Amino acid sequence: MEEKNQETMSVREAAEYSGLDEETIQRFVSTGQIPFVQAGGEVRFEKDVIDMWVCLLDCNFHVNITGAGFKKGGGRNP
Repeated sequence: MEEKNQETMSVREAAEYSGLDEETIQRFVSTGQIPFVQAGGEVRFEKDVIDMWVCLLDCNFHVNITGAGFKKGGGRNP
């Protein structure tokens, strides 16, 4: 089995990288809203996964603020 050598980030690094504050990252971790791994009892974030997560977060934000045929609660307008 091939082992992935994946770059990971700490909470602080993920916050700086994503442009969010550390408290927001911690809240997302505690509510399961951000993908993370446990490494030696420490929360870590894989860089490529965070890249995709930030893109999805950004896309969702733009859909919500522009309307784009969606209701505020996430359901589609008829």
